[in-house]
Amino acid sequence: MLVSAYTCHPDECGKPLSSPNFCRTASGWILLDSDAFKSVAADNSIFRFGTRITIHHSKGDLNVIVRDTGGDIKGNRLDLFVGQLNQRAAYKWGVQKLEVTIHEY
Repeated sequence: MLVSAYTCHPDECGKPLSSPNFCRTASGWILLDSDAFKSVAADNSIFRFGTRITIHHSKGDLNVIVRDTGGDIKGNRLDLFVGQLNQRAAYKWGVQKLEVTIHEY
């Protein structure tokens, strides 16, 4: 599966830091930095909110929960949340083709 990375930085999501909806996902969850590498956006027609997924990465498995969707996140693709404003981590992650295990639908 292709796995990219994202943040809530205003340059990416368009919501200012002062917005009450800053870092609020499509499921209504407000992402905090403590959710970094634990939450993903996915195609909600394939993976409903709350689906648990393990992303198998060379530096260790990441156990994540689907909490968001995204305009470009269609089909077998995930977008990993890496922190509210940590664009450096998102750029470093890039887009990777990784194996995943789906635990719940």
